[in-house]
Amino acid sequence: MSLSDTSIGSFRELWKQEYGTELTDTEAREFSERFLGLVQLVIEPELHQIEKRKPP
Repeated sequence: MSLSDTSIGSFRELWKQEYGTELTDTEAREFSERFLGLVQLVIEPELHQIEKRKPP
């Protein structure tokens, strides 16, 4: 999964606001992609349930 440079920049800004430290571009890309992967794992089962409830 690949995020845009703008998305990575936004993640860096949010990280700095929350934790008071700056991330390098490489760290920000790695952390944001890991976070996105975690979110996908969490919501994937719910997405399958939604699909099952749709009428044919």
